[in-house]
Amino acid sequence: MKATLLITLASAAACFAGTLTYEGDTTGQPVWNRPLQNGSQPPTSLSLVGTAVPYQAVGFTVSQFGTYNMKTASLVPPGWDNYAVLFAGDFNATQPLLNALIANDDLAPVGIGEAGFAYDLNPGTSYYFVTTGFENTDMGTYRLTIDGPGNISVVPEPGQLAMMGLTLLGAGGYAVRRFRATQTAK
Repeated sequence: MKATLLITLASAAACFAGTLTYEGDTTGQPVWNRPLQNGSQPPTSLSLVGTAVPYQAVGFTVSQFGTYNMKTASLVPPGWDNYAVLFAGDFNATQPLLNALIANDDLAPVGIGEAGFAYDLNPGTSYYFVTTGFENTDMGTYRLTIDGPGNISVVPEPGQLAMMGLTLLGAGGYAVRRFRATQTAK
């Protein structure tokens, strides 16, 4: 339980250095039909080879307007063919083109194993960076790095917020009971 609490609290922390680093794993995650990249324009069609590919979404906000660099790098297995998509406002895997801003397969100069882009972000908007695979069999661990001019804060998923609230509520109740016990013992 303590490890979950630390991971949950750490995932909700703000990054004040202008850089956010997050490590995740798409293995065994839900699947979707990923969008196709469309240069610097929003995706307009879906993949024919990535029709049921595992993904993981990381929600975040920024504190100031500017260009943010976002990159996902595959870790294990080395060089698995990852793919990146950025969403604004909301992310719904059953509607993969809705709110999609940009997608990328292979980030130059590395190519396969890194995906990402630079994009202008606004404060007050929730963004979702989705790391997924190129084909249905592409999955693994990855490192997401986002950097830019403002603070970057991870937005916990609703399930994480509920778990964090229950954990903090339980910890608060325990602290009250301990306090009352020490007052009664005096």
